[in-house]
Amino acid sequence: MLSNGFDTTLHLKLRPSKTLLAIRLFAHLLALLAISFPLNIYIEFKVGLYVFVMLNLLYVVFKYFRTQSRQRIFSWRKANEWVESTGDGEVVWTCLSPIMNTPWFIIVLLNNSRRKNSIFIGADQCDRETYRRLYVRLKYLSRPFQEMDANSTGSS
Repeated sequence: MLSNGFDTTLHLKLRPSKTLLAIRLFAHLLALLAISFPLNIYIEFKVGLYVFVMLNLLYVVFKYFRTQSRQRIFSWRKANEWVESTGDGEVVWTCLSPIMNTPWFIIVLLNNSRRKNSIFIGADQCDRETYRRLYVRLKYLSRPFQEMDANSTGSS
């Protein structure tokens, strides 16, 4: 029997996303620029906003460089079963649905018995072939079953 690759385990080794970091840095710079416009607000409030945005910016950069050497490892074993490898062992997640599936990034909602977790997977976080396979699998699995049945039977 020939396999189309949908039944094989897909291993995701996720690195921190440089694209997401650039977007977040740009958003912080826009916030600093917006605060600097002459607004009719107290100077103390303006300084507080500056401090808050700058501290948040430092936290984002610190978190990126702290996690740069670490990878999050997920294995997609079955149709809805994701396994995250951690230092303490493995955590089994159920994929509820892809929230957003684009050629540039994917956001997936995962659930287990203790909590829900959404993960952002940028195209630059794993190798190109793995990202393509993930994108196609999620696109295929997120289609409604009625549409799949109608397309698979074909019209004669």
